[in-house]
Amino acid sequence: MADKNTDFILGNNPFVLTGEEWKERRAEITPGFTTNRIKTVFPVTNKVCQTMIDFIRQQMKIGNKDGIDGKDLSLRYTCEVVTDCVLGLSADAFANRPSPILVMTKNLFDQSFVFIAYTLLAGMLPWIKKVKKLRFIPKPVEEFFVNLMENSLSMRKEQKQKGVNEDRVDFINYMLYLQEKKNLQIPELTAHTMTFLLDGFETTANVLSHCLLLLGRDPKRQQILRNEILAKLGSTNDFDTIMDLPYLDACIHETLRLFPPGAFSTKLCTESIEFENRNGKPLKINEGTTVVLPIHALMADEEHYENASSFEPERFLDGGLKKYKDQGLYLAFGDGPRICLGMRFALTQIKGALVEIVRNFEIRVNSKTRTDNQFDPTYFLMRLDGGIWLEFDSIN
Repeated sequence: MADKNTDFILGNNPFVLTGEEWKERRAEITPGFTTNRIKTVFPVTNKVCQTMIDFIRQQMKIGNKDGIDGKDLSLRYTCEVVTDCVLGLSADAFANRPSPILVMTKNLFDQSFVFIAYTLLAGMLPWIKKVKKLRFIPKPVEEFFVNLMENSLSMRKEQKQKGVNEDRVDFINYMLYLQEKKNLQIPELTAHTMTFLLDGFETTANVLSHCLLLLGRDPKRQQILRNEILAKLGSTNDFDTIMDLPYLDACIHETLRLFPPGAFSTKLCTESIEFENRNGKPLKINEGTTVVLPIHALMADEEHYENASSFEPERFLDGGLKKYKDQGLYLAFGDGPRICLGMRFALTQIKGALVEIVRNFEIRVNSKTRTDNQFDPTYFLMRLDGGIWLEFDSIN
């Protein structure tokens, strides 16, 4: 999908790399996503959550008849928390005026229909990439994040020399470690950092906004989640407890089933193989064949999921998630060795935000929001067409 010469940052992302390059890059980045590192920066998530709650209260006072833009709210949150966790900087994402980082983040994912069509075709017909290459990340956005990375590294080095933030086990410190160990240059470090940012910004905001939508449509299940949060957490924000809330997990996984970030995934067959299909007939896939996995179609199939179009988190309780994964029917984060690198980090962000919002507010869906699950055909991720508009009522 991306070429390192025309699109350096995305071209160096493990998501698009193959073979030994993929193994090497993934091995470098994986230690940055350890549970210990995520837990260490969780206070940052908590801090941003409180800022988000204050922002919601301010918007409630304004009283816009359309409510609050759920996607904008979610993107502000992920932009702020990821920028702080990864770069140690504030994005000022909840400021009244759009901050440069938030603007560039939106530009990063605001792709044209031409690019979306190209991506779809290139995934199914790889030879197209040899004929024509398109840049995913606009040049001004790339330059902005390269400069941001340079400034972040310089600032952290100065802090370490002064004895400040020496013990902060965050992602930028890990980047400094990689720079010293492997003598990586700024462009390579930027590509690494953008892996964290790409995984953390848009896709996470997409899941969070759709989970708020589904909870807003279902007051009963929203209350079940609120009861779990209050019973196990009260007013605290203990990391280990938040990571062990079964109904919260179920709500997130059901959201991902209904609104997976990607409608499909493409895989390249590296070795010819023959196996039986579901009808007992032999099926051979030759080396070099591109295989399209219809992720959304699998997870929306009534044959696999009863009441597939309904929001029913209970299906993922009591071993349900493992059952669907073992059957190859739950692929929200992919599967196998190329499963999403940032899965745990993304889930931690989503859980932190949902806990605070559900604990503080009753969520309702504004009438501006459509009532079905029609997807936006012009966007490269799966999102509700027309936007998600929410209303919040404070809980005393």
